[in-house]
Amino acid sequence: MFGDPKEFLLLQIAHGVRRAPPDSIADWLAGDLSIIDMLFEPNKEILRRMKAQAMEILDTVSGADIREACLSGAPHLADLWYSPLATSRFEGEVAIMRHYVRGL
Repeated sequence: MFGDPKEFLLLQIAHGVRRAPPDSIADWLAGDLSIIDMLFEPNKEILRRMKAQAMEILDTVSGADIREACLSGAPHLADLWYSPLATSRFEGEVAIMRHYVRGL
């Protein structure tokens, strides 16, 4: 339906970053906002129905994948995406996403 599901997820992350207001990026860096808030929560019912498939996809996603998606969505923030704080947040996002879907 969408081709590679992992690529679809990463495209959705890039799209979310592209349209995110600048203050939400700051909130994300501060740990006050996550990808769950922007992408997963609005699609909760779909994720619940496809929980097994979602977990399979998330098992293949890394923090580096999320960084590349964010870089694709907002290349002008490259310095931010490669900062130590962002690197830590990317790895944390993967764990948060897995935990969220597992709990559905």
